[in-house]
Amino acid sequence: MKKEIMFIIGTCSLTISIILSRLSLDLPIINFFEGMFIGISLVMNFGFLLKYRLEKEDSGKKYSEKKAKEGY
Repeated sequence: MKKEIMFIIGTCSLTISIILSRLSLDLPIINFFEGMFIGISLVMNFGFLLKYRLEKEDSGKKYSEKKAKEGY
């Protein structure tokens, strides 16, 4: 899954859970969905951060290897 899609899903599910907590009644099924959307948000946002970090480290290594080959 692309990291941008993961970020969008995480942000939207966090928004949905906030809206549910502010505007809905205190029913068990609503609380379940609120918790489910918070969980989806956490997983997707942490996944995004991991992918972003790994991609950034890989590009940094490639850049330093390229400069080492050139003699800088």
